[in-house]
Amino acid sequence: MIQYDMRIVSLLFTLILSTGAPPAQSDALSVRIGDTRVAFSADDVRALPQRTVTVPEDGGTSRYEGPRLADILVRAGATLGPGAAGGGLTLYVVARAPDGFRAVLSLAEIDPDYTDRDVILALRRNDAPLLTDDGPFRLIVSGDRRRTRWVRQVAELTLLTAPDVK
Repeated sequence: MIQYDMRIVSLLFTLILSTGAPPAQSDALSVRIGDTRVAFSADDVRALPQRTVTVPEDGGTSRYEGPRLADILVRAGATLGPGAAGGGLTLYVVARAPDGFRAVLSLAEIDPDYTDRDVILALRRNDAPLLTDDGPFRLIVSGDRRRTRWVRQVAELTLLTAPDVK
């Protein structure tokens, strides 16, 4: 009969679990506004009015399709435009990916009452669904010279108010 050192068995078991495939990607989007949290499925996001944004990318151009970020926030219960708190000028959105990557946009950069810039939550690129590494949702900020705020695999959007600085 073979005897096993349980510490070694436990360590091996832990290593096997930790090096396995990453958890399955969720096609759910969570939007948090204050104490309210609203969940959107990919179908919910697809049901919103879609926009197409053509942006320079990889030496050419790419076409991304998806709803405006502003439309998602309104559907979740946010007030945009002049009716927003402080005219919306003290509000900002944090877009977060499952790996912890985050980007911040002021509401004035998103709200069509304040900007002509298109900020969308893309579902498609060049007439095809986003690749797994990018989707199911990717934040596209037209007009940004660098794509550092183009968050891949967006899982959560949080609308916050900037603190009063004294």
